Amino acid sequence: TAASALTRTSRQSAVTKVLRQHGESRRWLSAGKGWSNASQNKNASSPFLPPVYSRQRHNSGNQIGLYIVGGISVFAGVGSAIVMSYCDEAPPAAAAPTSKSFEPLRVESFPLQTHSHGKTRVRVMKVLKDEEDPSKHSILEFNVTTTLHAEAEYEKCYTNGDNTNLVATDTQKNSVYLIAKRTKFDSAEGFGALLCHHFLKEYPMLDAVEADIDQVVWDRASIDGEPHAHAFVKTAPETFNAKVSWKRTDPGPKITSSVSKMTVLKTTQSGFEGYLQDKYTLLPETQERCMATELDASWTCTDGVYDIDYNATRQRVRELIQKGLFGSSKEGVYSPSLQATIYDAACLVLSELPFIESITIYTPNLHYLPAKLLDRLGESFDDDVFIPTNEPSGTITCTVVRNNNDQSTDEQASKEAAVADPKDA
Repeated sequence: TAASALTRTSRQSAVTKVLRQHGESRRWLSAGKGWSNASQNKNASSPFLPPVYSRQRHNSGNQIGLYIVGGISVFAGVGSAIVMSYCDEAPPAAAAPTSKSFEPLRVESFPLQTHSHGKTRVRVMKVLKDEEDPSKHSILEFNVTTTLHAEAEYEKCYTNGDNTNLVATDTQKNSVYLIAKRTKFDSAEGFGALLCHHFLKEYPMLDAVEADIDQVVWDRASIDGEPHAHAFVKTAPETFNAKVSWKRTDPGPKITSSVSKMTVLKTTQSGFEGYLQDKYTLLPETQERCMATELDASWTCTDGVYDIDYNATRQRVRELIQKGLFGSSKEGVYSPSLQATIYDAACLVLSELPFIESITIYTPNLHYLPAKLLDRLGESFDDDVFIPTNEPSGTITCTVVRNNNDQSTDEQASKEAAVADPKDA
């Protein structure tokens, strides 16, 4: 407000002093009083891409200044979009410091097969205020990892010690907070897509960007049976995750969502029998046991489908997995093995949510062993007292897909061979 009240001369004087203190050059910007913010985005159907502001200046304009001070843009004036022009009196740029030469120790170079660089464990939380009732808050807390790929451009960083055009990991960290501030999102998937889009837009040398986002789960607190407006209770150990990858040549991102460490337990209707038994087998067969696991599940949506409520989808996937594990609330369902149960649950997910292309479920066992020591203490074990343990642990996993392309290709090849030569078929 103070800056907008300054005259043009005083605006120049006010920030020129700051510029001189930092030894920076200044750049003048000519901005119109009114600016069009019509989207010029070719991928307008994607909900992740923010509008690209039109740079058409109106005839009646006033001068404002943008100064780059220590990497931070300082405006002397107000405007939503700008057209840049350099003033004739810009001071000469300071001479770049002389770089030390790189003297590699190797006597022979070998092919660099893969490379990337990024920033990890960037923690950020955003408070979302309800538009109708600003006193009601929601929160999103993320732990972000970014990975940048520039196959040709960044190879020289490794082979020649040349950091030209290298986006520093500190810059990546700063971008996380900038996108969190400037954009609107309500899910880890949405934030990851916005972050990837930012890097591809700002740095044309990049081939692809990845954002791996762990979301800390907070539930709204309840006081005397009423949900609290701005208080939350942490849900642990379960976390949510989104892996977003975006190649420059692709029209949109590829998104994989997941839940991790969803800890579940049922106390009956689980057994394990009929498995191979040999001289190394000590495990007795049973038709009655506890079944417990710390489950991870990840799913990938069909390419090009972005009009998805990722929060509602994650909640429904959780419910369907639990339905597959537990059955109905009164009768339940018998589980002959964890293998059969998680496959059943995965099929429930694919049947109800047609935009999910595949789902992977990973279930390390949490063992609740019968307390048979009770026999030696004058009591009996009646499927009621157990000894919890998780080491060592069995690990059961499966991936279920909507369309098995490899299998379809093999089947089609067999049919073509049968038509071409029935004898060979």
